[in-house]
Amino acid sequence: MTTVTQAMHIFVTSLELSESKRQAAQDQWKALDDNLKRELTVRQSFLSGSYGRHTAIAPLNDIDLFLVLEPTKYPKLIDDSPTTALTLVKDAMTRKYPTAKPAILQNRSVHIEFSGTGIAYDVVPALPDEEKEETYWIPDRDTSRWITTNPRIHSEKSTEANKRAGDMAKPLVKVLKHWKNVTSIDIRSFHLEWMVYDALASKPASYLSGLVTIFQHLKDRVLSSFPDPAGHGSNIDNNLTDNRRHDLSMKFAQAESDLSSARQRAEDGKTEDAHYFLRQMFGAEYPEKGTAPKSNAGSVVSAVSVDNPRNRFG
Repeated sequence: MTTVTQAMHIFVTSLELSESKRQAAQDQWKALDDNLKRELTVRQSFLSGSYGRHTAIAPLNDIDLFLVLEPTKYPKLIDDSPTTALTLVKDAMTRKYPTAKPAILQNRSVHIEFSGTGIAYDVVPALPDEEKEETYWIPDRDTSRWITTNPRIHSEKSTEANKRAGDMAKPLVKVLKHWKNVTSIDIRSFHLEWMVYDALASKPASYLSGLVTIFQHLKDRVLSSFPDPAGHGSNIDNNLTDNRRHDLSMKFAQAESDLSSARQRAEDGKTEDAHYFLRQMFGAEYPEKGTAPKSNAGSVVSAVSVDNPRNRFG
């Protein structure tokens, strides 16, 4: 019989992007990048966001493509509204992909989805800050102004956090993103990712113990504002109201309770019980169905229906 430790390892590993998905994403990115460079004057471009930090999970529906425009070609762009820059990129997409699903203006990016691969990109128009190395100005429709950012700092800090946690932080970020999707928790993935890094001061004893530690931290951390880790722009959780923070805190507390119960059952030798509760929490991607205990006391409140195909992620 598979132990909980073995099943958790299989589950976490299953969330890693396959080589075929990575190759498809790279091929589609190159085609998109080449097409946009035919329409716009671009100084440089690179993949950023969760894909760039190696914390993305399937489906790849929001890969960030950072498109640094040449400021001498667009000298007045930064003086215009954020919508102007986003519309510039959207129009370029429309010209290159006239039969594709219409691109969508988002807060700081333009979203385009490719039906053939099912891969989607969020293209972020940017202008270089000529006075600060690797710092960029990007449009922000929420604040109706341009803000600065530094993707390199995000990448470096995430790598440092992962190393501090014995290379277990990024895999656990992916587990949290998976859980977020199967349970429809309404929180930004970027915010969730950085709270995970904040939670892990050292290497956890196991993936399951790491998850307990993370949710213990999240239930309190979500109640307070979270600044941009790169020291730029607004707080990364500025979309949360006090009521939503409270709701999220309760959901995190419930998840902590569920995971603590599963861990205790595993330690007590009740492996099938533990498998059952973890399957309820993470859905069909968790490899063991387990057996429902005779008593439902302490059952998982945050469970999803693993038999409903719409709840299956990836």
